[in-house]
Amino acid sequence: MSVGNSRRKKKLFRAISQTFIAIAIVLLQEGSVWALYIQLDPSLAWQLYYEDNIAGDPQNFTGSKLCGFSNRYMPKLEFGLTSSQLSIKGSTQLTVYRYLSEKGYDRTDREYNITGAYKLNPRSEITLSANYTLNSNPERYLTTDAQGFQAGVIVQNTQDETKSYTVNYKYNLSPRNSLILMFDYSTFFSSDYGNAGDLYLYSAAFSRKLSKKDELTVGLGYNHFQFSYGIIDAANLGFKMDNYSINTGIAHEFSDSFKFSFNIGWYIAETKQRQAVVEQDPDTGESIVTGTKTVSNSTPGSNFSFLLEKKYFRTTLQFKVGQALGTNPDNGQTYPSTNISISINHELTDKLRGSCSWSYFNNKATAGEYNNRTNIDNTSYVSGLGLQYQYRRNITFSLQYSRAESNSNSDRNTSSDAIRNTVYLGCTVALQRPFIVR
Repeated sequence: MSVGNSRRKKKLFRAISQTFIAIAIVLLQEGSVWALYIQLDPSLAWQLYYEDNIAGDPQNFTGSKLCGFSNRYMPKLEFGLTSSQLSIKGSTQLTVYRYLSEKGYDRTDREYNITGAYKLNPRSEITLSANYTLNSNPERYLTTDAQGFQAGVIVQNTQDETKSYTVNYKYNLSPRNSLILMFDYSTFFSSDYGNAGDLYLYSAAFSRKLSKKDELTVGLGYNHFQFSYGIIDAANLGFKMDNYSINTGIAHEFSDSFKFSFNIGWYIAETKQRQAVVEQDPDTGESIVTGTKTVSNSTPGSNFSFLLEKKYFRTTLQFKVGQALGTNPDNGQTYPSTNISISINHELTDKLRGSCSWSYFNNKATAGEYNNRTNIDNTSYVSGLGLQYQYRRNITFSLQYSRAESNSNSDRNTSSDAIRNTVYLGCTVALQRPFIVR
């Protein structure tokens, strides 16, 4: 076992132990330890996967692209504890990749998360959550996660490690008005490049229910982001970014089957980037590093999100449009990321469901903005088709196809144009009923 894996397991064991100790202290103070409702819901999924571009090689790659089949095993356990004042929910999941021919890509991804909500009094509630992921899905940046990494490009088949801890406090000022305070700390590590980052996020929001179907929110936010490069780059030694934002939004429910929400905000990102000072040695003519300098800039921007969801008798349509500031963990590039997505789910029969989805991403920034030294213009598309058949209440079969495409027009093309097609046949087995202890 390597020293890195040993340290990682020790840290994970320490975090799990601290979480259980905190839960035990809360339960003992609550005075109703034996009035708990405990639910365990284990499941096991298997998928036979085919990929035509395992390594995520660009289209102009001169060699032969790796393609082949793999088995994927996904054991998962969801659990919940509920009492009069306390609610704890969580899950743990492994994703085991076993390739039939490309054994060098065998690996195991992990995901652990837990969330606990405790009612301090009738008006206030505090929520604590923790999340750990070890993710190697090449399409992971084609989705938006809580850490604000919205790269929108196909990445190589490498693992990134992410940890996140969140504290959320909600106080009901009145039946219609609420105040929400939130703190989040996230950290990630990119195994392929050795890049690392820390994100500290603080926010305060005010929510008012205008009516039974309308809700208005106004929020202020601040986050501090530190990024360090694992690969030595004389021109870039890392950067720090402070982001100040203000947001407002409204949600409206036309009916139980027709909903929409819209949010808009503005921000100012102040970036300080450390760069090496390189000069030529007069005696040897070699380029040598004589010191470091800090390059600062301030970039204003805006973000927005729009969600429209409509449910018919057997069909659910969802339409999303959004723009937010994102950072690519693999190269540290920062830019506004625009996303448009459409998804349709249809119940063909009582047991058979079909789904289709399409997403568009565009990441665009000019040299000098944020921490960027070159122009960035990446466009990505991802589409999917799927079928799900519920053989029994606890047995589900699935068939899924997806296609992801990334096109880069950047000055410094680090991702290149790439296309990746995948198809899998899968089966998920769960218990007939969750295991419940009262």
